[in-house]
Amino acid sequence: MTDQLLKTKYTTDELNEAITEQGIVKAFEQYKNNAGAANMTAFLDQWQSLVKRMIEGYKNNIGVAIAEEKYKRNNPFWDPRD
Repeated sequence: MTDQLLKTKYTTDELNEAITEQGIVKAFEQYKNNAGAANMTAFLDQWQSLVKRMIEGYKNNIGVAIAEEKYKRNNPFWDPRD
């Protein structure tokens, strides 16, 4: 028997919306407005990876907390605050 993975507070529908073309563009615009320096290609790779991982779940609460903070900030990259 495997342990059940922990999910974030965001719904699967909300996360699926975040990886649609419209959701990605919206997140990228907010990321750039917050002084994000990456280009769209780099952002896209990291954003999709983050959101897909949030949908799949995490093994511990630390993973959930970090993912939620990255998602909230629309910044999927590692940051000193992480």
